[in-house]
Order: sequence, then C-alpha cells, then structure tokens
Amino acid sequence: MSMTKKPRGYALLLAGLLAIIAMAPLALREQRDAQAYPPVYTLIEFNGAPENPPTVPQEFYNTSVLVEAEVEETDITVTGGFVCITDFNVTTLALDFDCTVPITGPGFYFVDLTVTGDGIHEVTIETCSDDGVVELCQPDRNYEFQIDTILPVVTMTATTPLIAGGTYTFGTWSNKNVFVHFACADELLGSGVLNNNFPSYIGLGTDGTYTVPYFSPDRVCVDRAGNEALQPADQIVKTDQTNPQCIVLLTTIANAPLAKINRTGTTMAVIRQSSYDRTSGVAAGYPRLLSIQRNGAGLDTGPGGPATGPQYVSGYTIGNPLPQTLTFTGAKGRTWTVDYIVRDNAGNERTCRKVISTR
Repeated sequence: MSMTKKPRGYALLLAGLLAIIAMAPLALREQRDAQAYPPVYTLIEFNGAPENPPTVPQEFYNTSVLVEAEVEETDITVTGGFVCITDFNVTTLALDFDCTVPITGPGFYFVDLTVTGDGIHEVTIETCSDDGVVELCQPDRNYEFQIDTILPVVTMTATTPLIAGGTYTFGTWSNKNVFVHFACADELLGSGVLNNNFPSYIGLGTDGTYTVPYFSPDRVCVDRAGNEALQPADQIVKTDQTNPQCIVLLTTIANAPLAKINRTGTTMAVIRQSSYDRTSGVAAGYPRLLSIQRNGAGLDTGPGGPATGPQYVSGYTIGNPLPQTLTFTGAKGRTWTVDYIVRDNAGNERTCRKVISTR
C-alpha cells in the first residue's frame, strides 16, 4: 500500500512547486505595481536651461523654445512605454507633439520638441512604462509660457497747447509752447510693455529749433519678452513766440530827397520791405499794406476811384504786399500815415505805422 501512495505524494509536491514557479512572475509584477515604479525624469530643459521653477521656464520668450526631456527606466520587467512632449498654443489653437521615442526596456530615453509661434503655450511632458499587465506613469509635468517675437512700437506726437490738445506738425513753426508726447505699445496679444513709466511728454517753449530723439537714458521701449522697439527718426520742433520787427524804409525815384519832390503828379516815394524776424523769418507776402490816411483823416478818393482831388495818392493796393510805389498829387505840406502788418513764419503778427511828411 505504501508503494502505491508514494508516487501520488511526489506528484502533488511537484504540482505545488510548478504552481509556485508559475506564480512567481505575477507576484513580482504585483510587488512592482504596488511600488509604482515608472520611469524617472533625469533631464528637463528649456533652450538649454535646466528646469528650475519659477524662473525656468521663463514666463516670456522672444524666440522659439527647444523643450528637451530625458527619462531613465531601470525595471527589467518593462516591455513597453513612452516619453512624450505635447504643445498646445492657446492663442492660435495649434497642437504639436513628439511621442516618437518608445520605451522598450531598461535604459535612457530622450525626446525634444521645438515650440514655435507667437502666443501662449501649454506644454505637457509625460512618461509611462508597461510590464504587460499594468501601465505605470509619472505625474505629468505641465508648463505655460508665452512666445512674443513682435517688436513693440513707439510713437511721437505733438500738441500745442497741452491741455487744449491742438495739433502740431513736426518740422513746422509754432508760436505757442509745443509738447512732444512719447508712447510705447505692444501688439494686442503680445507680452505687454515692460516699463512704461518714462516721462510721457516734454514741453518746448523757448524760441529756437530742437531735435527731439525718442530714446534716452530714462526712456526706452521694451516688452516683457525682451523685444526692443526700433529707434524712430528724430523729430524737429520749431518754436517762435516773438513778434517780428517793423522796419520799412522810404525812398524816392532817383533817390531824390522827399522835400525836393513836391510837384503835382510826381511819384514821390516807394515803401519797400525791410522788416525782419530773427527766428522763423518774415512770412512770404509780408508786410502787407493796411491803410493810408491823410492828416489823420481819409483820403479824398480811395484806390480805384477817380484820380482827382487836392490830396490824392495813387498807385497802391490795400492788402497787397510791400514794396508799393505811391504817386502823390498836390502833396506839398501834407502828412500821410501808412499802416501795414508784418507776419512771421510762426504766425506772430505786428501792426506797424510809417508817417510820411512832405514840405
């Protein structure tokens, strides 16, 4: 009886050993699964700078961003897996990714992705491994940054005066204070201006010509991505708040003295332009004749009327520029008052008077 039972005992023992051996890999897998043993990140870089929150990745970039990731897998039971970088441009809704490197066993695995395009980018790095039974993953690494490659824009405008907001055109003359305004602006969906606390305007009031640059030690235009605006052309501002001078000379035909020319119908005097302005200069077409009065009263006949009367003067046109040649009739012992106006190129005016007496 003992001989017939013994083989059965060995058979049972052998079956138990085989069952234990068959269950060993599963037990190892269960132990590994309980330990959550996915790949380990060994490198994450942004444009060559190692990840170091909160400074890397930067909040803003003005170039494309090369994102690199490396993981190490040490589990010998791994048969598959992946490491992946995904980029989603929130601004343009564009999606890009690189998941081309499979994990096939123990070792180092590297993947990179060049993130391009202006806008806000959400970048995710993920890695998982698979032992044929369960997939184990590291927590995703999520990053957000903005790419802005567009330069900000600077503008220079001018008003006169400041409060009233009157317009001023650079390079022209003004007879008021000129206020030059500086502005720095980024594009609508850009990173925004980094520093916009420089003086917003300067006032120029002293007579003269000024060359006004945009940039100065306390005035630059940079956005938060580091883009600096191009230097605009310097602007010219010209101010003149001083009235022109009144200098009008008299002469006679053949330069004869006025007192010796008193015959009726004789051309006696030429009023010629000698007014001047030290800053902007006398405007074209000035001085202009305003009126001619005799002995404080009006002439007997005016321009365009009949050339008659005891105190007639002809040859002039009210409103026309000087010089004008005046022809006097019966002029002996009379006094004429000539009023004219002078204007400079900045718009300043002065009314002038010249008294002509003959005897």
